[in-house]
Order: sequence, then C-alpha cells, then structure tokens
Amino acid sequence: MNTLALSDFNNFLVGFDRLQRSFLNGSSQVEYPRFNLVKINDDEYKIEVALAGWNKKDIEIVHSRTDAKLTIKGKKQSSDEKDSYLHKGISGKSFIRDFALAEHVVVENAEFTDGLLTVSLKVEIPKEQQPTSIKIN
Repeated sequence: MNTLALSDFNNFLVGFDRLQRSFLNGSSQVEYPRFNLVKINDDEYKIEVALAGWNKKDIEIVHSRTDAKLTIKGKKQSSDEKDSYLHKGISGKSFIRDFALAEHVVVENAEFTDGLLTVSLKVEIPKEQQPTSIKIN
C-alpha cells in the first residue's frame, strides 16, 4: 500500500504555484503510464509520457480550458494477437491520465517519437493582465 503526501500531488500540477498550494482533493494516484514533468523556464513546461509499444493513432490529448485540465487517453485498437506471449512486460492497457493546469497555460504542441509522447505547454498571460510599471510624475 502506498502512502501519499501532499507533495506527491505537485507532480500533477503544471505551470503554477497558487493552485499547488490549494490543491487538496487527492484521489488515488495512477501509476500508468509513467511520465516526466519538465520545467524549461518560468513560462514553459513539458510533459513526457512513456508509451512504449503504442501508436500515435491510439492516443488522444484533450485540453479542457473550462476545467483547466489536460487529459491524455490511450486505447489500443483491437488486434488479433497471433503471438503467444510467455511474458508481456510492455503494457498495452487503456489509460486516462489527467493533469491540472494553471490559468493561462496552453498546449503548444504534442509530438510522439520513439515511444515517448511530449506535450509542450506555455504560460500565456493576456497583455491586459500583465503587470505594468507606473511612471511617477
């Protein structure tokens, strides 16, 4: 049995600190598929998801701006397995992996190369909400 600490949930929060502090609704942690969360700089992040044996046509990425959520789903197309596996260590089971995104985080692009799905994210704060310097007269 795994025990979870609040710090474990930081792995699922991308691009913001305010919501990290207030994120408390912890459900059971999903272990598959494995992923990396990479901070490139203060405004750019990427999520790398290990999907060995998958094909990009079996993967769906949905960014719900109303829920501030990024969902990565995988469902293999049915195939006639002619091989008889003695051991099957590369999982092909369906999955859904959700990531909570901060306000103004947008998905720039997604690439799938050599079994690694990379989703690039960027913080884009509208100009009217960016801080401005006030000139003192």
